[in-house]
Amino acid sequence: ISAGNLTVGTHTISFRVQDDDEVWSPWQTDTFIVRAYPTANIISVSPNSTSEGNLVSFNSSASDPDTNETFDTYRWRSSIDGFLSDLSAFNTTQLSPGNHTIYLNVEDEDGYWSLPVNTPLHINDIPEAFITNITPASGYRNNQTYLTVTFNGTVVDNDGSITDYYWNSTLIDDPLSTSSSFEIAVSSLQTGNHTITYQGKDDYGVWSPKAVYYLQVYENPNSTMGSVSPQSTYEGVAISFSGSGSDADGNVTAYEWRSSIDGIFGNSSSMTNNSLSSGFHVIYFKVRDNDGLW
Repeated sequence: ISAGNLTVGTHTISFRVQDDDEVWSPWQTDTFIVRAYPTANIISVSPNSTSEGNLVSFNSSASDPDTNETFDTYRWRSSIDGFLSDLSAFNTTQLSPGNHTIYLNVEDEDGYWSLPVNTPLHINDIPEAFITNITPASGYRNNQTYLTVTFNGTVVDNDGSITDYYWNSTLIDDPLSTSSSFEIAVSSLQTGNHTITYQGKDDYGVWSPKAVYYLQVYENPNSTMGSVSPQSTYEGVAISFSGSGSDADGNVTAYEWRSSIDGIFGNSSSMTNNSLSSGFHVIYFKVRDNDGLW
């Protein structure tokens, strides 16, 4: 006889035999207990799709046809992370990225384990952004050598693809760019210390944490040659030189006058010189600011 055909509980089993004279033996009895395995039920895994680090709640129930429905152990297990909990309900933020199969078994007080039940759970991998480089390391406005700044970045997503990019500066209201890499004119950047942030969004709709870089934008000073008087004279005659300078992000700290024939001959904004050599001079004037920029 199959135990599956017997009712759960304690059975008294009676047995006797009859001989060929049709005489029955006394009854022989014994006790036989039919037990049932418990049944596990996953009530909810919520949410069943979310990103790494977010809270996931697990809830369950169990049943047992035996009279006493006491369950000693719950065993939650992930196909990726292994053992999760021995409680009927719990929360966690420690699940690894990937497609999990969540299993639940329960054990009753008689030591019988249920068959496992399972449900799927997806944990999205959060993308990670990296600023590869920003070239040059400092930007210079009003400069004829470095007219642009190049920004290069990359975003890594282990379980999908990147759909959007976002560059931002603390000194600019609008986004710098929505491309992974780009080039921008230095003249469009405000002078000062920019905190540059870079992010990428994956195909699950999740933005990476911000990658941070610091970019200092300087402005070269402006020089103005006021006068050279007289502009034509004899050797040994005093010539007056007058100039000025300005600096948008600081102040002027030094001046330099230079002749195409005699080289440097002065270091103040205004001066007089009577020692220039005879010949046709091209006179140059420049100023230096407190950042050391000419």
